[in-house]
Order: sequence, then C-alpha cells, then structure tokens
Amino acid sequence: MRRTCFVTLLITLSSLQAVFSAEPISWNATGTGGAVAAGRRPEAVAAGLELLRSGGNAADAAAATLLTLTVTDYGFFSIGGEVPILVYDAKKKEVKVLCGLGRGPLDPRAKEWFYAQGIPSRGSMKSAPVPGAVDACVTLLRVYGTKSFGEAVAPTLRLLDKGGRDWYDKQAVTLRKLTEAERNASGSREEKLIAARDRFYKGDVADELEKWYIAFGAFLRKRDLEAHETRIEDPVKVTYRGYTVYKCGPWTQGPTLLQTLRLLDGFDLKAMGHLSDDYIHVTTEALKLAFADRDEHYGDPLFVDVPLDALFSDKYTQARRGLIDMHRASRERRPGDPSRMRSLKGSASGNGTESDIPVQDTTTCVVADRWGNFVAATPSCNLVRNRPGPSGVTQGNRVRCLNTTPNHPNSFQPGKRPRITLTPTIVTKDGKPVLGIAVAGGDLQDQTTLNVLLNHIEFGMRPTEAVTAPRFSTSHRENSFDPNPDRAAAFGTSGGLQLSRRVPRDVRAKLSNRGHKVSTASGPIAHPVMIYLDHQTGKLYAAGDPTARRHAAVVDHESSQPDPVGIRPRSRPRRRSEQPKAKAALDHAIIILVEAVRRAQKEVPGGRVYAAKLNEKAYAIDILVSDILREVRIDADSGKVLDIAEKDTTQEEIRKAKRALGATRFTMWYALDAAMDDVDFGRPFEARLNNGDYRIKLLVAGKVVEIGINAYTGR
Repeated sequence: MRRTCFVTLLITLSSLQAVFSAEPISWNATGTGGAVAAGRRPEAVAAGLELLRSGGNAADAAAATLLTLTVTDYGFFSIGGEVPILVYDAKKKEVKVLCGLGRGPLDPRAKEWFYAQGIPSRGSMKSAPVPGAVDACVTLLRVYGTKSFGEAVAPTLRLLDKGGRDWYDKQAVTLRKLTEAERNASGSREEKLIAARDRFYKGDVADELEKWYIAFGAFLRKRDLEAHETRIEDPVKVTYRGYTVYKCGPWTQGPTLLQTLRLLDGFDLKAMGHLSDDYIHVTTEALKLAFADRDEHYGDPLFVDVPLDALFSDKYTQARRGLIDMHRASRERRPGDPSRMRSLKGSASGNGTESDIPVQDTTTCVVADRWGNFVAATPSCNLVRNRPGPSGVTQGNRVRCLNTTPNHPNSFQPGKRPRITLTPTIVTKDGKPVLGIAVAGGDLQDQTTLNVLLNHIEFGMRPTEAVTAPRFSTSHRENSFDPNPDRAAAFGTSGGLQLSRRVPRDVRAKLSNRGHKVSTASGPIAHPVMIYLDHQTGKLYAAGDPTARRHAAVVDHESSQPDPVGIRPRSRPRRRSEQPKAKAALDHAIIILVEAVRRAQKEVPGGRVYAAKLNEKAYAIDILVSDILREVRIDADSGKVLDIAEKDTTQEEIRKAKRALGATRFTMWYALDAAMDDVDFGRPFEARLNNGDYRIKLLVAGKVVEIGINAYTGR
C-alpha cells in the first residue's frame, strides 16, 4: 500500500509541468516572440506562454499568468488579493497604471473600531480590503488585451480541476460562474468581460462573500464590492542616466525608488565599482532618506495631498543629497520638508528593532510580447491567518498597512487605499521599453529593484547576471505592515544593513567601520524577475533569481542556462505511527515551519539552523552559533519566541553539526520552501541536516513523506 502511494505521489509531481509545457521552463531564457518571468512554479509561466502562442498579447498573457498564480503561488497571492500593474502600450507609446488594490471598508464603524482597538496586525478578516485581483485581470483584458476571460482563465481551471487543496473545487466553481456570465452575456467583447466581472462584484458571488464577511466579523459588505473599480492612472516617473523609470503612485512605495535614483544621480556609481564599500554605502544612505520621506509623506492621493513634484524637484533633491556623509552611516530617521524646500523636517533617533509581525510575501509577473508591449505586476494577498471562504476566495490583511496616527497621510479613513509595498517597474530608453521588473519581498521590493536596475544601467548586466548578483538592503525604515499609531515604534533597525554572504569580508568590515549595523544573508534578499528587450537585435532576455524559486521562458526559445537549484525530491513514505502526532500538531499550528525557522534565525544572529521540529504546540529550532548549539522554542499558534537556551548535547553532536553546516550552500528555510513547492499540499513538521542532505518530513494527504534535498546543490 505504501509503495503504491509513493508511486502515485511521484507521478503527480512529475506530470504537472508536462501538462503545461512542451519544453522545460527554467530560471532564464533568451529568444524572440514574447517572454514571461513569474513565480515559484513553472505552470504560471506556461500559462502566459500558452496565451502568447495562441496570438495573444502581453496583457492577455499577464492576465493568464496572474490567474494561475492564485493557485501555484497561493499563500503569496490569491484570487481575493491585490495586484498593482504597469502597462507599456506599444501603439500609444505610453505607460499606464492599473490600480488593482481594494480600498478599506466603507462602514464608519470600522474607523471607530480601529481607532479604539487598533488595526489587527497578526491576521484578521477585519483587516481585509476589497478584493482587487479579479477586476484588475478583467480590466487588463478589457483595456489592453484581445482574449476573453474564459481563454485567460483556462490554464487556471485545468490546474484546479486536477484537485488538491480543499478550496480548489470552490474556486473553480466561482471562476466558472464568471466564464458563464461572460458566455451568456450579449453584446461586445468588452460588455461580456464586464458581465464576468459584475457577477463577482455585484452578483451571486458578491452575495456569498457578504455572508462570509458577516460570519467572520469583517467590516466589508456587498456595497464595498459594488463600489470597487480598477482605476487607470498616470504613473510617476524620473529620468536617470538617459533611462525613464516608471512606478505606481504614492499609494504604493514606488516613488521611493525614484527619489533614491534622483539622489544617486549626483554620484559616479560606476567609478566606485560594483559592490564596493563606497557604492553600497552611498546607495544605502540614499535609500534611508527616501524611506524617511515615504514614511512621512506618502498616502492615498485621493485622500491626501502628496507633494511628489516637490519631492522630485532639483532644489529639494540637492538639499537632501547634502545630508549624505560618505564617511559615516546615519542612525537617524530624517524626513525632509518639501513644502518649504528644506532638507530636514526634523530628525529623530531610530531606536526601533525589527518587529515579529507575521508577513506572507508577494509573488511576481513580467510579460513582454513580440509587438513591444510590456506588463509588470506584483500580485499579493498577505493572507497570514485568513482562510478561504465558501466561494474559494481568500482575502488578506492589507488594511494593516494603514495606521491610526492622527493627521498621518496614511491613516485609516473609510474607503481609503492603504500605502502598500507592492511596486512593479517599467523602464524605457529613447521612448522604447527596455526593462520590466517585479520583486516580491515587502519593504525589500524597491531595494532589490534598485539593486538589479543599477546592475543593468550602471554595470551593463543582462537579467541572468542582474538577478543573481549579490544584493543588499537596509532595515532603517518603518515596517509597512505595522499599524502601530506610534510610528517611532514601527521603525526597524537603526543603521541596519543586510548583505549577501557573497559580498567580500573586507567590504563588510569597511561598512561596519562606517557605522552600519551589518548582518549577512545566505539566502536571497527578496525575489526578483526581469525582462530586457534589446532593440538592436530584437531579442528578449528573461530571468528570475533561481535561489528565490523564480521561473522564466520565451516563446521562441534560443538558449538557457541550466537551473542550478532545480529541486527533484527523493522521497519515501514514513512509518504510519508518526502520522497521528504530526496531524494533531499541524492542525493546531498557525505558523508554518519555514516561518518559525526564519524567526528563530533572527533571534540568534550569526547562527545557522541545524534541525527543526514541531512538538505538539511549539517548534523547537536547533541553531549552531560559534561552538554552541542553541534551541529556540517558538509558539506554533502566535509565532512568539517562548525560550532560547543552550541545548544539552555532546561535543560530538556539535562537531557533527559544524561539519554538516560547513558543507552547505543553501539554508534550512530554503530547503523547506523548496520542499513545499515540489510536494503539493505538503505540510512540513520536521527537518534535519544529515550527511549533506536536508531530510524534511511532510504530511501529505494524511501520509508522512520524507524528502531529501542536497544542502550544497539544492537538488
């Protein structure tokens, strides 16, 4: 019986990609005819390619990719999520923004409750905005595409029909209601698309959602859904070194990247050298200034006056640039005063620390077609504890990106859009599109975008190099997911600078000497994808960081480099006796094992995770630091750290851990992430580094399965 189950599991895993793609989808590709770079599994990229190959354009392919990502990247995106989209229209030669972000609840009781009780930050339907993703996809098809909703959603429905999680059938029913409405509607293609959209926001799906909202204590109602629209807006933009960089408005953090580029325009970054101490220092200091302005001035421009013209002006930029000390890292929060053209509105010591507020990440989507159209999107949902409703729709917690600080531009008002971190990028040169970039990673998104953008503009890297080069980021800014009315308490690590472990030691030391609080990361710093169009050759270069589990492909394939971290699970069924305990513990747990490992890693700076296990109601994480093995216990429900203590073990066990960790290239959390990717619906409950492999146990369809992933190759 166990042998049969194991064979079935392997067949399921190996068949998924074959159904969607005639050729392997890797992390990079070069060719013509169109390109797609997207998320954590190849099926979403394959969905976009399918639409391109059938004659669709970039908008059609992006809609298909986004809809498929609601399944393949669930937890990072969902059908009830949000997605800001940038579109370059080759016919009109212009860039537009599609605001696929829902607003906060219209009910005035929401404001009363939030200001009295605080906006929930750890998972609550009270923090759910209106779902924006469905209308964003339909609007993308209606305004820029050529295909029907039924054609765009077909790859998603095929994936859902294969079965899997308990909400698959429910989401498939909901999506088929929309295709039915489109099919039965009379009139033009546009009118049919509107009929599909209206069934979700005004019809029986909206009625189902309202009942769910009421049952779970949400403030949203059907009137919120009926009032929703995907606004089509002008982007914000600046010119840097002859390139025009486009971002969404100040209801996102997008203008932060543009302010940073304006500041850096006064420095010769190329002469400093890629990843030199001067280069990392000046870029980080510019980011700190831009983040201070973000946190002080940005908000929904439909509710507040955001002085973008002043923030981008030469006079203000020059004044702010003068605050950068090339010899010393700032430890202060220093917003400017653009209304008076003053470099400082005031300064305050940044004494915060990184909070333990749970964040479920975002995913990525960039598409280019053979006609020169580009689409860049950052789909997300921030589910945290929220679960699918009867319609198969899961909504997130994005309202927590607002706050209840009096007179703050990002304070909650009924119907206001939260200032989100989601921030796609399109870049043109001489009026022609050259780059599309999307990054997953919360407050890291525009920082990693800056890394890969400068890699291309300043140092001539194509996407394969740009997305895999070592990166850096700063935590010297407010946490966008912390609604604390005391914004000083929402501040991160003063002077915090995280560097890829591949940044040379001497550079790290020099940055520490300048006053940066340096830490290192062995895994990826955020998750970028990128498409570059070379207008001289007509070739498209697409890539996504393979260590961040990104995928990319082109229509007419020319070449690709082998995936250095492709995971091929080697699994075997485990003893049945483990199943009851594992199921009982996992049914109780809210925080997943990979999140517990990440939190434990933060609690022991410089430590490396050796083993992790869910024991009833808490995770026990073993971390080696120096010559000491520490155990970090984390509550599986709240995610709070319960205890950190030296583990009672032998010197031989410590020597064994040191030998094993010394031969690793990939971290425990990376291996856990990969295992969940490759074993659909698997829930990990134990992991250990043993003989060069991470041995990971997961509960799959009521059975315990063990996966072996090489700690050096990632295979």
